[in-house]
Amino acid sequence: MKWKKFLAEKVLGECWDEDKRPGGDLPNRTFDRRNDMMDLYEVIKKSEKWDNFLVFLWPIYLDKSKYLLNANTRTARMIFVAWLFCLGNKDYESRCITVAKFFKWEEEK
Repeated sequence: MKWKKFLAEKVLGECWDEDKRPGGDLPNRTFDRRNDMMDLYEVIKKSEKWDNFLVFLWPIYLDKSKYLLNANTRTARMIFVAWLFCLGNKDYESRCITVAKFFKWEEEK
């Protein structure tokens, strides 16, 4: 199953039909914008898995972050929050893929 379909159906509980996108009766999910990412984060929070999600994210973030080496704790936390919520208005898709992986989606081989 492709990651977008997985997120729509398994995480958000919505129908996903490749042939009917965009438009129609189906939600117009692209998983490359803020609203989709925040809807996924909301599901994680409501399912009381937010703390587990942050633990899951931390090694991924550390692997990608070059800023933490010289940052104090407060600055490091602010940089993490900016990364987590894509405050630079980019990388929404990669955060959505991370949510899919958190919910045990596996890439097709």
